[in-house]
Amino acid sequence: MNTASDIAPKKQKRSEQLIANFVNGFATDWHMAVPESYKQELDIRLTPRIKKTDNGKYKEEVYTQGHLYNFKEGQIFFDSAKAYDIWKDSLSSFRLACKIMNAEPVSFSTASDVEFKKTLSDGFVEYKLYKPNDKHDSVIEIGTFSSSQKEFVNFLKFGTTGTKNETDF
Repeated sequence: MNTASDIAPKKQKRSEQLIANFVNGFATDWHMAVPESYKQELDIRLTPRIKKTDNGKYKEEVYTQGHLYNFKEGQIFFDSAKAYDIWKDSLSSFRLACKIMNAEPVSFSTASDVEFKKTLSDGFVEYKLYKPNDKHDSVIEIGTFSSSQKEFVNFLKFGTTGTKNETDF
């Protein structure tokens, strides 16, 4: 008979290689200006690590990367850091905005009640893209897109949705 410890997900090894480096509060070299406050959604967190020196070992907290992305409904992203300023002033500072309409996080799930096998669920993100109108006094909806959480991270980083060419955004 399987016990809870038999079906519990194995601890995921967290990497010190981060998918984002933050400078001046935003991810550098990303298509969308992702604020540093989204580290939790990117599964970037401080993790205790044992470091070795000639004098022995010591514990240090370092940022590590996981795969449990968790973007949520209502979160908004722009392709320019300036767009996060006062709204009426920001309409002229970005070309693309993204609003999450619905989302489920990446999580562990049981593949079958019989097998008791844990698998990683991709989660999903449904989001709308917008661009400023010609007068830069309002936004126009471009379309609605759905993706896994990981594909959404790729959109934020590279500007591709999987359904449009990269040059469309």
